[in-house]
Amino acid sequence: MKKLLLLVVLGAACVCAQIAETQAIMHDMLEGYYAMADAYTSMWYWADWYVDNTWTGETIGTVDAPFTNIQAAITMAGASNFAANTINVRDTGIPYEGALVFRNMNALRLRGYGGRPVIRYSGTAGAHTIMSGTNYNLASPYACMPPAQVGLENLRIENLSPATGDWYCADVQTWVTWEYKYTGMPERLRYGITNVIFDGGGLHGGVRLRDLDQGHMVPWGIPYANFHTSLVQGCVFERCTTGVRIMSMQCARVAFNWFISNGVGVTAVESTNGPYKRAYDTIEVGYNVFAWCREDGLRGGVYSNLVYYNNTFYGCGGTGVVFDAGSMASYGNAGLYNNILAVNGAAWTAQAADTNLLAAAFNVYWGNGGVTGWEGFGGNAVTADPAFVSVNMADADFLRPLAGGPADVPGYGGAAFLGARAPIPEPVMAGVWCLLWWVYRRR
Repeated sequence: MKKLLLLVVLGAACVCAQIAETQAIMHDMLEGYYAMADAYTSMWYWADWYVDNTWTGETIGTVDAPFTNIQAAITMAGASNFAANTINVRDTGIPYEGALVFRNMNALRLRGYGGRPVIRYSGTAGAHTIMSGTNYNLASPYACMPPAQVGLENLRIENLSPATGDWYCADVQTWVTWEYKYTGMPERLRYGITNVIFDGGGLHGGVRLRDLDQGHMVPWGIPYANFHTSLVQGCVFERCTTGVRIMSMQCARVAFNWFISNGVGVTAVESTNGPYKRAYDTIEVGYNVFAWCREDGLRGGVYSNLVYYNNTFYGCGGTGVVFDAGSMASYGNAGLYNNILAVNGAAWTAQAADTNLLAAAFNVYWGNGGVTGWEGFGGNAVTADPAFVSVNMADADFLRPLAGGPADVPGYGGAAFLGARAPIPEPVMAGVWCLLWWVYRRR
């Protein structure tokens, strides 16, 4: 019995050590692109406000006298132009009411604490649960200054309205850093959307991500004002018609998210580039899990620097990835690298005209129902069972490939493995190998 217990403990330790090492590798790979959790301690904000919907005393927005509704805090925090404030929302077990609207020309973050507070809209009229102001201020001296910049962190946001229409849990502009391709890392990081659960109730979308083209026409020229990177990371999307809809924009990253039982995971397709909308450029979607989407996992055209890398597509009813610009022509280059596409209706497809603009490499194909003819496009394609440790979502190792399997190889661009999740040894075998190593060291 003691030996068996030792076997289990050593096996768990070995697996945890490998996971920690993989996380460190991924942190190094992505350093300079966007903030990991420990980097948020240096966020740029000037004041904290507090909200508690069970509070019955004086309400001035402090931790000892919090507001009782979020909109009141938004109004107070945004009372001055260019305020960069955090609104701390306490989890009381009672949902907070949407719809919430952020005033133009402010940078505000909603951050849950004491748990994961729920913000819910269930009204009969169509509305977004959270919406940033969308009108540019054309009055001097703030000509062409931007709408609200919204950060969301550690929340559950639901849109359970019975209304039909194009409504979302969050319809926002959000950014975390200057656009790296132009300016490098900033002195301080701003807000993105991180660690949020979005529930569209089966009728509505998760996040509609709008471009933040700040000050691009300001005559006196704010340094780097028109270059910002938008971020959605570490979130869960469930029962959404579309998990993330990326509007026509420049520099966005959607990474380390879970898209479970949505209509479509991510779309990057618009019919036109309107005022204050830049053409798609530098959109990166990586290290996401797309499981059981009713339709497709990803939809987007072939645009400049649109890259889908290290994602896992599993059990999507339609096609894992669709490259189709719709009514807008393809332009620039796009890439499909290091993805696992397994047990979908089909793996991926593209418009024939995109061939010379599209690159693909190191993708794993297995058990997809239909054949599109694109499976052999590009280099180093792998047709083999990725050997997932578990396909049960309740397991911690859901859609993790087995170490030593087809996904446990270096991929394009220096990736340590293929797919969204790092391979791990089979738990029993990990314990056996650790035990043998322990016995060897005791000799």
